[in-house]
Amino acid sequence: MSCECETLIVGEAGPRGQQGLPGTNGSNGTNGINAFSEVSVAFTQPNEYPTNPSSVTATVSGTQWMGVGQLVYISESGYYKILAVNSTTSVTLRLISVDGVAVGGTVPLGKKISPSSASAYVDPDLSSLIVNQTYTSYNPVFKVFGSNTSPLITVDAVVNKVGVNASPSAGSKTLTVGGTFEVTGDAFVSSGVVEAARFRTGSVAPSGQITNILFSNQNVTITLAGTVGAVVTATATLTGADLGDAVLLGYGSNPVSTFETDVDVGAMVTSANTLSVFFTNRSTNAYAGATINLNFIVLRAVSV
Repeated sequence: MSCECETLIVGEAGPRGQQGLPGTNGSNGTNGINAFSEVSVAFTQPNEYPTNPSSVTATVSGTQWMGVGQLVYISESGYYKILAVNSTTSVTLRLISVDGVAVGGTVPLGKKISPSSASAYVDPDLSSLIVNQTYTSYNPVFKVFGSNTSPLITVDAVVNKVGVNASPSAGSKTLTVGGTFEVTGDAFVSSGVVEAARFRTGSVAPSGQITNILFSNQNVTITLAGTVGAVVTATATLTGADLGDAVLLGYGSNPVSTFETDVDVGAMVTSANTLSVFFTNRSTNAYAGATINLNFIVLRAVSV
């Protein structure tokens, strides 16, 4: 029997051939985008954040690398936040911090704009912020600004003080504090009016909370008879006071000489917005026409 078969025989590799001719060059790529721009038209430095901040629309050489919310630096002028990218050559900026050109001054053309950061800047558009959550050893001064020039909240850990400015002109009269709010310093300070403040007065039953604190400093003019036991009633107006409120009072800056030791003073709320002040003479001095400066503090407490 015969078989017709094809046998593949692989021989040794031959010598390497000569290198071919180089290919033609490819087309050049497009130029990349600069990570900076320049001011094309001089503009007036706007107001600085947070004091009555305002924005400015600047004409620049290019905005392709810019994004809304980005922080940028203009050389020898200041730090800014981008509020809007209007076109390829127009951007709206908010001044965060001055660096060379004062508010109202002129930022000249040709100044470079580049990406940046501002470590001391807290974005006013943030809905929440946690500071020093790890409770490490650090002494910050932390301020929260509203729509006016005074901080709504100031915390200075170095001097152990917290201040709250709950002024109506700040846009809101309510300060909401979640969890436990503890002040362990000199005082709880308000530069405005504290409305509907709430302070716990006990942690176990019976307990309660103070829901209203009113303060007034007023001059009261009285004439006391020169007999022991003579009583004179005067009135003082304190808006927000109502029946059932407790009244604390003390002498202000200019009590009459010996008046403090010879006269008993008391007060109570007798009708809405009205305090009755009682002066009881314990001496034989008449005190005709005496004008007394008094501090009134009215508290409203409820049980919880």
